[in-house]
Amino acid sequence: MGVHISFVRSLKMDRWKRKELKQMELGGNKNAAIFYEENMMFKEGRPDHEASQHSRYKMELAAKAEAAIKEELQAEAATMPASAAAASASTASM
Repeated sequence: MGVHISFVRSLKMDRWKRKELKQMELGGNKNAAIFYEENMMFKEGRPDHEASQHSRYKMELAAKAEAAIKEELQAEAATMPASAAAASASTASM
C-alpha cells in the first residue's frame, strides 16, 4: 500500500503536533464510530470516509481541538506567573 492510501505514524519515531494529539484525544475510534452510527455513514459494514458528513466531522473535530488547545494555553499562562514567582523565591533563599 502506498502512502496515498494508508498513513501510519510511530509514537516513538515521529513527531506529533499538539493539534494532532488533541484531535486523537477528542476524536478517537469510539467517538468516530458514534458519529458514523448517528449519521448512517456505513457502507457495506465499514465506515464510509467518502460520505459528505465525513468532512463535517473532521472540521468539527479540528474546531474542538483548537478550542481545547486555546483553553489549555490560557490556563498555562494564568498559572505561569505564580510558578515563576515561586521558582525565583526558592532560588533567592539558597
